[in-house]
Amino acid sequence: MSAATHTSPSKAPRTPQSTQVGPRLRLIAGLKNASKISSRGIWFAVIIVVLAFAVQLFLTTVIVEDAYRTDELEQQHLELEREHTAALEKTDAQESPQNLAQEATDLGMVPAGGSVFLNMDSATVVEGEGSVAPLEEVDPSLVPNAIVNPPVEAEDPQQNGESADQTPEPAVPSEFEMSSPSTR
Repeated sequence: MSAATHTSPSKAPRTPQSTQVGPRLRLIAGLKNASKISSRGIWFAVIIVVLAFAVQLFLTTVIVEDAYRTDELEQQHLELEREHTAALEKTDAQESPQNLAQEATDLGMVPAGGSVFLNMDSATVVEGEGSVAPLEEVDPSLVPNAIVNPPVEAEDPQQNGESADQTPEPAVPSEFEMSSPSTR
């Protein structure tokens, strides 16, 4: 490169801005304190945030309490359903023909031997056609009733290797109880 080809930038004198005519920027007096946040505003925001957290904590606590109460009521409902089912089974057992025959026999009743009719016109007792011989007492063992006399299965838990302190299974299985997950 030669010195002749290389030129340096010229330093031309600049005109001062004061000579240019145009709007000048200045700070408005009312906006000087606008950028500052007052301490009252900070305290107000903090109180709002603390109140929001307190309300959220209170509502969460109420929801958890309601969940426990709902679970307790569901368990109580399940037990009442079981008691209702047991009461229905007991009522069915009491109303069964086998139980009624046994109760009648215990009261001293016997089956009728024959039928008789009252003739209201002549005020006489008329024997029915084909009189039947008197029947003996009803033997309730002829027709077994599993509801009245459930079969008894007495097994010794020690014989088959089970421990004796296990709680027995409920008579009516629960549809709400879930088995615990197995972890390995």
